[in-house]
Amino acid sequence: MVINILTISLLDTAKVRFFFDNNKGKIADKQTDIPSFRIVIKNVPLQKNNLKKKATSKTMKIIKKTLMTMLYAILLFFVVSELFRSFRQYSGATLDGDVAESVLPYPEIQKTFNDPTGIKTIINNEKHQAPNRFFSYYFLQQTFRELPFFFQKFHDPVVSVYLTIAVSKIAMHIVILSFSTYLVHRNKVYIFNTVEKQYLYVLANSEEDIVILDTDRAVFSWEPLDYPEESRYYAEVLYFWKITDRVKLYYNKPQSNED
Repeated sequence: MVINILTISLLDTAKVRFFFDNNKGKIADKQTDIPSFRIVIKNVPLQKNNLKKKATSKTMKIIKKTLMTMLYAILLFFVVSELFRSFRQYSGATLDGDVAESVLPYPEIQKTFNDPTGIKTIINNEKHQAPNRFFSYYFLQQTFRELPFFFQKFHDPVVSVYLTIAVSKIAMHIVILSFSTYLVHRNKVYIFNTVEKQYLYVLANSEEDIVILDTDRAVFSWEPLDYPEESRYYAEVLYFWKITDRVKLYYNKPQSNED
């Protein structure tokens, strides 16, 4: 890394600006009055300790990236292992009556297929079984009318039915797991504790026995606290964890309502 220094003369007594470029696009300038002259100096080496800091920073980034890759690999291993174990468990499930009622639908279930919204039932004042389970029966019907015949290309008919059960269950398992992961990633739950963490440090560093927290956010409690005594149990836990050096009560600073 180098520093490029450029001086520019304007008049006999010039306003000279020094531009320091640290190769990161940041520019700081400083001006002073000196006699007119022009000097251009380039590629002035930085001190060795700055180079060492850059090398150390680069090494730490590589180590962090490697550790994160290893962590993701371990997590992926556990997820795949759990899915495999779940698949084996699902493959041992038994058939129940809903499957039979859906594949070749009972007359009562056929009424549900004919009137999925239940509007006809209300208008005509009719009665039929499970008017609110259309989607449940529909997916059962579509799954067990198609998949068993696909698996029969590789297995006998009995095994194909139980494979259909296992595949349908593990598919729903993966859908729920993926949707949950999406919600967690989208909402970035890991940053929700920023304020709480900040005020735990305030508690840890405070010399007061009763600390006022200048926030309307709950800190290690279900809701903001109005009185110090409300925090006693939480304060004892913080002391137990050695976050504080003694039991320090705390409460939230009352927020003024401005019209």
